[in-house]
Amino acid sequence: MKKLFLFVIAGFTVFCLTASALAQTNQVLDQVIAVVDDDYILLSELRQQSFSMAHQYKINPQRDIEQFNMLMQQVLDNMIVQKILYLKAIEDSVIVDETQVEQMLDQRIASLLRQHGSREKVREVFGMSVEKIKRNFADEARESLMANNVRQTKEMQIKVNRREVEEFYAAMKDSLPDVPESYQISNLLIKIKPGAEAEEKALQRIKLIQEQLKNGAEFQPLAKDFSDDKSSAVMGGELGFFARGELVKEFEEVAYQLKPDEISGIVKTNFGYHIIQLIEQQGDKINCRHILVTPEPNRDDEVCVVDTIKSVHQKIVSDEKSFEEMVAEYSEDLSSKDSKGDLGWWEEDNIQPKEFKWVISDLKPGEVSEPVKTEMGYHILKLVDKHEPRAIDLQKDWQRIEDWALRMKRQQELQKWIEKLKEKVYISIKEVSAS
Repeated sequence: MKKLFLFVIAGFTVFCLTASALAQTNQVLDQVIAVVDDDYILLSELRQQSFSMAHQYKINPQRDIEQFNMLMQQVLDNMIVQKILYLKAIEDSVIVDETQVEQMLDQRIASLLRQHGSREKVREVFGMSVEKIKRNFADEARESLMANNVRQTKEMQIKVNRREVEEFYAAMKDSLPDVPESYQISNLLIKIKPGAEAEEKALQRIKLIQEQLKNGAEFQPLAKDFSDDKSSAVMGGELGFFARGELVKEFEEVAYQLKPDEISGIVKTNFGYHIIQLIEQQGDKINCRHILVTPEPNRDDEVCVVDTIKSVHQKIVSDEKSFEEMVAEYSEDLSSKDSKGDLGWWEEDNIQPKEFKWVISDLKPGEVSEPVKTEMGYHILKLVDKHEPRAIDLQKDWQRIEDWALRMKRQQELQKWIEKLKEKVYISIKEVSAS
């Protein structure tokens, strides 16, 4: 089993627990498993995080008892490190932005709601409301952020010089991986956009939802059943807190004009048609619900794009127009259009999306592909250049080797630093066991 990285953010993997894992945890009489200075770690906290990590690493706590015991010990080590770094943060007067705390809590609550499906189910599983869960975990979120801030500050102080990189390479070159096959790729993209018919269909859908709201229907059930924003639909459309400037302009202009519980008219953004309900406003931050209906391109819209991409492709392969000229005229990939479609160099295993990988390996430098469909639309790819696999080289791959050397040094130096911090703190640990 892989050695777990020391700096797992303690206190929040509990949100990933299944109901059965929680039930097992609750059967254990709680006790203090470790004391760090004047703080402590409970057995229930340790088991909760260990069950969550076991789920991630596909370890069965009942069947793989030895592995699970090792995992619990590693999780406990992580939790102790977090406590030590938190004490260091207090000593250094580290302050975290409360907006970050709120965002972390909102993310975890969103994860909970996606996992369990509703606020009612969360209450049933955890025995408390979503609001109380947020209050209970606010201190842990703040502690986690403070500890992470201290670790990152220390990490950024650790550098490597040229001699250290060369020594790392000399010591490790026989075990360093080869540089894989790589490709320089250019891209021409034409998106499948909804036409007038699709727009009208979406508008009629949102109007029907609006009519139900006017007739007294509850906002949250409608959002759950009909909103196309699936990430917020499970929460009854709730988006969490956002500051001014963080939301789409058209959405924000309307949302900030609402009073708590007030429902907007229909709002059009580049995502589609929204109906917004303001939950509350705290200073410059607002928490809203919304129902989104997104226009879906129909078959005719796609056929139109297919006809266009085929025409573009024919002009390129017949040398009527160059690939670069067609990119300038047709491509809707704004990230690459101004650089003639250039997406840069991609190592074989990292090519994304996967459809690109299937196509690009069959091309020779200078060739263009047949039209390729992805979830973004239809593409024509050009293989600009190609590098065969080769052994890693200190001069050619300096940046890659420097990154590896820095990563190893930081890990080693951080471990030494933490061991020194431990010497200044009282730590008492009881034996850890899954039984």
